[in-house]
Amino acid sequence: MDIDLGTDEKKRVDLFNRQKELLDTFLAHGAISREQYDKSLNGLKTKLLGEPDGGQTSESPDGGQTSGATADIPAAAEPPAPEREEMKIMRYEYRTRGVCSQLISFDLEGNVVSNISFLGGCNGNLKAISKLVDGWTVEKIESFLKGNTCGYKNTSCADQLAIGVREAYEKSKAVGENA
Repeated sequence: MDIDLGTDEKKRVDLFNRQKELLDTFLAHGAISREQYDKSLNGLKTKLLGEPDGGQTSESPDGGQTSGATADIPAAAEPPAPEREEMKIMRYEYRTRGVCSQLISFDLEGNVVSNISFLGGCNGNLKAISKLVDGWTVEKIESFLKGNTCGYKNTSCADQLAIGVREAYEKSKAVGENA
C-alpha cells in the first residue's frame, strides 16, 4: 500500500531523512557526542515532522537509544536503496605542493573518498578534516575545501586534498577503475 504524501510533507520528510543521515555519519565518526546527536535529532523531528519533543525511543546507528522514532515516517517516504555495482577500492597517494603536509593518502571507490590520512602538517586539524569528509564524494570535497588558503599561502592542506582527490578520480576514470 502506497501512502500518498502531499508535496510539502514529502519535502519535509526527504529533508529530515537527509539531515538524519548526516547526523548518523557525524556520530559514527565521533564528530559529535551522543548528547549533541539526541538534541539535534529531536529538534529535526519537532521542526520537520511535527513530532512533540521527547517522543518514542529508537536505536541509533551506533546501537544507542535516541528520543523520537523515525518509525513514524511513512514507508513511502524512504527511497529504495540504490543498486550499486561492485566497485574496486583503490588506494591513492597525492604529493602536496606549497603546504606543510607532504603527502595525502586516501581510498577511492567510484567517486567516494575514505580512509584519508596526512603526513605532516597540523596534526589535530588534519585529523578532524579527515574524519569530517570521510565518505564524501569528490565533488562534495571540492565544493567545501577547494580554494581554502592557509596564512600567506595561496593554498592549504584542505585545498590540496580537494586537488588530490580530483586528480585521482580523473586518473581512475581514464583507466576504467571506477568509471
